[in-house]
Amino acid sequence: MPLKRKDKSEEANKNKSTLISLFKKYNKGEITKNGIRKFFVTIFYRLGYSSELTVLLLLKKIRKVSYICYRYFKKIYKEIKIFVNKFFDGILDDIGFPLSRLKASIFNIGKIIKNSKEDDSIHAKQEVKAYVSQGIKKHKSFVPILMSYILPVVCFVLMVSIISIGLNQKYAIQISLDGQSMGCVDNYNVFTNADNIIKNKLVTLNDEQKWNIEPKVKLVSTKRDEIVDERQLSDQILRASDENIVSATGLYVDGVFHGAVKNPEKIKQAMQSVMDPYINDNKNKVITFVQDISLTDGIFFTETIVDENELSKKITGLVAGEVWYSVVEGDSPSLIAQKNGLRLSELYNLNPELEGGGLWIGDRILVSQAVPFLQVKEVMNEVREVETKYETEQRGNNSMTVGTAKTVQKGENGLNRLNVEVTYIDGIMQGENIISTEVVKEPVTEIVEVGRYIPSVGVMENAGSGKFGWPTGGGVRVSRGFAGQYPAHNGVDIAGPYGTAIVASDSGTVVAAKYTNRGYGVYLIIDHGNGYQTLYGHCSSLLVSRGESVKKGQVIARMGSTGNSTGNHLHFEIKRGNTRYDPNKFW
Repeated sequence: MPLKRKDKSEEANKNKSTLISLFKKYNKGEITKNGIRKFFVTIFYRLGYSSELTVLLLLKKIRKVSYICYRYFKKIYKEIKIFVNKFFDGILDDIGFPLSRLKASIFNIGKIIKNSKEDDSIHAKQEVKAYVSQGIKKHKSFVPILMSYILPVVCFVLMVSIISIGLNQKYAIQISLDGQSMGCVDNYNVFTNADNIIKNKLVTLNDEQKWNIEPKVKLVSTKRDEIVDERQLSDQILRASDENIVSATGLYVDGVFHGAVKNPEKIKQAMQSVMDPYINDNKNKVITFVQDISLTDGIFFTETIVDENELSKKITGLVAGEVWYSVVEGDSPSLIAQKNGLRLSELYNLNPELEGGGLWIGDRILVSQAVPFLQVKEVMNEVREVETKYETEQRGNNSMTVGTAKTVQKGENGLNRLNVEVTYIDGIMQGENIISTEVVKEPVTEIVEVGRYIPSVGVMENAGSGKFGWPTGGGVRVSRGFAGQYPAHNGVDIAGPYGTAIVASDSGTVVAAKYTNRGYGVYLIIDHGNGYQTLYGHCSSLLVSRGESVKKGQVIARMGSTGNSTGNHLHFEIKRGNTRYDPNKFW
């Protein structure tokens, strides 16, 4: 008879009616706080009781099932135990009896040997042989039993050994070049990566240098520790290809390749030997090579490999090139020659324009036509204390005769502290740059009263300032410099087109205006009322006359080529008394 399933809706309605009747039981007539509390207490109590009963019933069923399982497994355990005992008892009986007989046989053989030693009539060898032969015939039925146990064990050992050997074996791809094995790899991508490693490091100097390899591959059985990775394979390929390519270090100077060597230590030592003479304890000096030098490790074609000694000699040797010297204050041709280890004649041969010419601060003088292959640059900071020349202020005195002067305030030089960055190349100064200037002492201006009265002319209207300006309006090229006192060239020649304006270098009075066809040709002299006079020679025409006052920058003549002259130019002199001065020091 089939079981009837309870209708869930009926059960729900029954529970609902139970809750309603219970609620009304504690809230008769009206709903009260106490009635609600009793209602919920009763509900929670019934829920707790129902839950506890359900758990207890469940635990009881679990214990019952566990007990049944325990009894069942206990029975199985006993049956297994009986079977195992019988199995091993049978094995022990099968193996134990032969072993016990073997033990007894060994004991009896030992006894026979002992008796033969005590009784010479007993032949031990024959007796033992007869005893063993008799024992085998008697117990030959035990041999199949023993073999039935030994053979499975032997087979099991063999199977384990074969499996172990198989697990240690690995199949891999063997890479070969020209019949020589390079190693075994897991897959062909390892060779591709190794080939890329070499090509990425390969240095090619032209499009004709190419390197390609075509390996032979085959599948082989090998051990795991014989498998190589891409790095190991690339090294092996390099060793096998040393006739075409090789690992080396290339020397590049300013991006130009000069060769590669297998061992760069000699090259590094040669580079260091070039720099060593310039290294000292000066911590304010930075030493570098002028050129951009690079030692690059890579793979090079064998045709680019050069002898280490030859490359070292090249590094420490000389090459064709020019070495220049920058003129500084106080320099002269003889001093420049001395600074650079040259004879004066050698300096003139390198710089023909120096003979009879002047030197300007900052001029570049050629001192050598051969330079080291690697040039060393030194940049150092120096602190110098330099005097600053005081200025002279001239005040005209109409009661004093021109050419006389009186100092009313003595001048004093100032003092500046300079932080100078000086650059040398191969020990020869190339230039200097003032980084900062600190004024230690301000100069004191010298005040001088100069006479402005000329007996034959009268009072000089325009007295000179003592600061001389450029004496032409258009000529800008000094064709010949100041060389010293007469008979040397005692002024400067400024070349320019015919008729170029000539201007007064400073204010003063014209004291000479001459037209001649020898020496200075057409020239004039201006007295500046402070002891200085300026001369303007080889003019084509004069625009002022003797006794005329002129102002600084006023046009006074035109450039020409009169007198002892070979071309249009102005011969300009600054003199005081009978001494001529280099005009370059006044501009």
